[in-house]
Amino acid sequence: MMLLTLLLAVLGSAAVNLVLLRSGLLSASKYFLPLLIISSVWALNGNIVPLSTVIASLAMAEILRITRSWNAVLCVSPFITVLWAWLLMMAGSEYVSQLLLVAEQSLESFKTQLLASAAEAGNEAATKKLIAQIPNLDVYYLVGNFALVQLILSLMSVLIARGWQSKLYNPGGLQQEIHQLRLTKRNILVLLLAVIACSNVEVYQHWTWLFLLPLISAGIAIVHGIVAVKQLGSQWLVGFYILFISFAPTIPLLMLLVMVDNAADLRRRLAG
Repeated sequence: MMLLTLLLAVLGSAAVNLVLLRSGLLSASKYFLPLLIISSVWALNGNIVPLSTVIASLAMAEILRITRSWNAVLCVSPFITVLWAWLLMMAGSEYVSQLLLVAEQSLESFKTQLLASAAEAGNEAATKKLIAQIPNLDVYYLVGNFALVQLILSLMSVLIARGWQSKLYNPGGLQQEIHQLRLTKRNILVLLLAVIACSNVEVYQHWTWLFLLPLISAGIAIVHGIVAVKQLGSQWLVGFYILFISFAPTIPLLMLLVMVDNAADLRRRLAG
């Protein structure tokens, strides 16, 4: 049921964002208000994610409409999500406390089941060592994870809306935008400064992923662009995603690729 609700929130937001991207905020408002009411009802029943997805994705879509730049969306979206997370902690402290209680209970249940399975398999020592590495849950850690999911859902909604717009009015337009996506020096600097700031404050260390995600996304876009320029075929992308999922050092390599591309414009050089 939760997954269905999230899917409806993402697709519903994408539909509103499609109207916004095509015709502006005023035209989208008549579709936005009913969706806002429905998601507000879900929020009153304990699920705030659809409401925040609707609001955050609308703000990101408006940025895309005004700037016509995915760079701007990727650079600003983490700050929108951080603002939402702070408001959630301040205005929704009771809701966050309930989430934390449920998360703690689920984690304890998971640890118990893990230890029981380890006792049967005879590898309790290794399992206890693994459990000891699980970070302690607190409000900042929980909201940081919550915010990361929120950021991904909101960006997905805007991406889907732009994909629909491209298919209807400009076939191939989104693919071209993704293949040409290239963060500016200012974009990279702002995101890296935010990463450094979060990593130097203990309670916000897990929030660094909010600012790493745009850099990782830009790196993935560069890989797609290189594959398209060199006409390498879809099997190269399949191999890349397998590597991305299974090999953790791929993430810093993608971030390095973003910086190298900013300096050398790799796709233009490869095309030449």
